[in-house]
Order: sequence, then C-alpha cells, then structure tokens
Amino acid sequence: KKAVKLKKIMFRAFSWGLEFWVRIRPEQVGHLLMGWFTIPRTAKAFSFPEGFQNDFRQGDFTLNDGHQVAFYDWGGQGPKILLLHGWESNASRWHDLAIQLVKEGYAPIAIDAPAHGKSTGEKFTVLEYGRWLEELVPQVEPFAVVGHSAGGMAILVASKTISKSAKKAVVKATPAGLESLFDYFRRLVHLGAHSFQSFELAFEGEFGKPYRDFTALDYIKEEMPSGLILHDQLDEVIPEEEARLIAQYWKNAELVWTRGLGHSQKSPEIYRRIIDFLKEK
Repeated sequence: KKAVKLKKIMFRAFSWGLEFWVRIRPEQVGHLLMGWFTIPRTAKAFSFPEGFQNDFRQGDFTLNDGHQVAFYDWGGQGPKILLLHGWESNASRWHDLAIQLVKEGYAPIAIDAPAHGKSTGEKFTVLEYGRWLEELVPQVEPFAVVGHSAGGMAILVASKTISKSAKKAVVKATPAGLESLFDYFRRLVHLGAHSFQSFELAFEGEFGKPYRDFTALDYIKEEMPSGLILHDQLDEVIPEEEARLIAQYWKNAELVWTRGLGHSQKSPEIYRRIIDFLKEK
C-alpha cells in the first residue's frame, strides 16, 4: 500500500511539473507524451513462465520492410488460430489458451506485436499492427483470429484482408476508437489540461487528424468473418459502450458479456467460450 501511495504521489508531482513546463515548451511536452503513448514500457523484457519453454517453437516472419515478427507455434495439427495480444503485453499471455486449443484439435500461433516482445520496431500504433496483419495473414492462412484489446482493434483494421482466409474472429476487451485509450492514458499519468492538449496536438501533427476522428468502425465491412465480441462489464480500461458500438457495426458477430474478469479477461470460462465458438458450424 505504501508503494502504491508513493507511486501516485510521484505521478502527481510529475504531472504538476509537466503543467509548468508545457507553458514554456508545449511542443516538447507533446512530443514526450507521444513517445510514452507509442513506445511500450515493459513489453520488451519478458519470458514465458518456467517449464513452458518446450511447449512451443519460436521463429520469425520477415516482412517486406525488413521487420522481424516473432511467432510462437504450439505445434497443433488442426486449423490454425492466430493469437494477437494488446498494448504492453506479449505472446505469453496466450499460453493457457494455446494449450487448450491444441487439446481441442487446433494449431495456435501467437505473434509479438510491433515493438513488443521479440518483434522489431520502435513504436507501436494500431495502424502499424493492422499493416503487419495484412501481410502476415495471407502467409499464415488462419481459420480464425483472436485479439485482445489493441490486438482486437488491429483485427478490425485489417478485416478486409483477414476476411479472405479467416472464417471466424474473436475480439476481447476491444476499443472501437482511440478516445477510451486516450482517457485511460490521461488518468494513468495524471495529465493536466494543458499537458493533455499538447498531447492531442502532437498526435494530430503526426497522424494528420485528431485522435477522436480515428475509429476502427470505419474498417468493418459486410464481408466480415463470423465474430464473437467478449467484454467485461467491469473493464477498467475500455467502457462497455465500446463493445456495443462494435456489435452495432459488425452484423454477424455475437456480443457476450462477462462480469468481474476485468480488462485482461483471462479465465477458463473465457477460453471455453472461445473454443465453443470456434467449433460452431
């Protein structure tokens, strides 16, 4: 408790410092915050849990631009399931589900996202993640794709390519746009009004439009794979309204609620629901 309290005090002190500095160097503060938002803090330093090292084969896909995409293949013999993690995570989050998928006759393959895990890249954006999928999916030819949070958003962004090979898609705790992610980042770092405004302007300068104008809903088309949208009513990061929006646009998707699993949605209950969906005719 003392450590958590100290961390909050440090964040608030830093926030006050930013609010002072942004009045002198607004562009510098905006650039700093963009770096925090697009450069993962912890996802590079990870390893799979002890004892699981021999459960999968690790390798790399090479993209046309030279980026190396780390993949993890659990060696199943059935239809391929491509697993896509979210922001500041890595492929290890899928290990428990992957083991269950192998037992059920599937061949799970997880990748590390741009600038995450063992994949290359310095910055992460959902658009870049989606671009990677547009190149990877035709190579992997998955029967289904499963994405958590930003991984689910990348599925929507790349849905035109994904729908050509994948018959099913699952998105968990997935935002429809960037507003909820920006709001979460603002709360996480305790950004003041002036600092947040500099952050908004820096984003618009880099991507050519305000963050509020970016929505994954624009990528949802009629030829979408059959979908399953999983969302927890107590998700502390992505409000439940986001899931309702996605379901409204994704006509052949089912929206299933959980309660008490939070944003991570890691549980045997969720894994069972995903597998049952994959088996549905």
